[in-house]
Amino acid sequence: PLLLCGLAATLAFRAGVINIGLEGQYLLGALAAVAVLTSGPETPSMAWIALLAGAIAGALWCAIAVVLERRRGVPLVLSTILLNVIAVHVLGILVQGPLHDPITAAPQSALVPDASRLPVLVAGSGLHVGAIVALGFAVGLWLLQRRTAIGFEWEVIGLNPTAARFAGIPVVRRELSAALGSGALAGFAGAMQVAGVTFFLSTDAPSYGYVGIAVALVGRLHPLGVIPAALFFSSLDLGSRQLERRLSIPHDIG
Repeated sequence: PLLLCGLAATLAFRAGVINIGLEGQYLLGALAAVAVLTSGPETPSMAWIALLAGAIAGALWCAIAVVLERRRGVPLVLSTILLNVIAVHVLGILVQGPLHDPITAAPQSALVPDASRLPVLVAGSGLHVGAIVALGFAVGLWLLQRRTAIGFEWEVIGLNPTAARFAGIPVVRRELSAALGSGALAGFAGAMQVAGVTFFLSTDAPSYGYVGIAVALVGRLHPLGVIPAALFFSSLDLGSRQLERRLSIPHDIG
């Protein structure tokens, strides 16, 4: 999830789209995945359908901010931040309402059936096939940015949108594609975490949206640089938790 959220931020920021709403887009993607996985048939293909649903949900959540900016002049930075807050409330409403697990009083969704989960790469571990997919997205985004016309246009718009407009680049359409692609990646990350790691959602579900922005910046907004940056941040998190468990050092201090 850190890698995918870092890629989402990289895609948006390189195109001059300041999408700070990865947190909310991640949560909406996770919600869409849970809805699909807990209501559909128990088959391996459902995991991939859930990933697609998560990507669509994340893109649509980001589209709300884009529409507010185009139609009402609301800055994208502001609207995406506020949509993060709304997404948290939507999560609480759904996991205590339509998606609530009837066999528990805890505010959480039903468990994803075993047959609908992402395949595990290493038995007995949490390493699932989504890790390979995420690496594939990193390479694919790098090729898209460096070897295609749309990637070049994103780069130009990010550097100087006025010059891009005079050069005949469809700035509005390219910014829209970058924003929706960014939201889709964040939603995909949320869906992948549900389908491959947690298998349910609760009101205190961890989200990686804000950390994904830091991952992208440490990776210098380079799709391949985001890979070691994500590993670095995940190592920090894991190491601090081990400090808490073994040496009684609080996680926040760690």
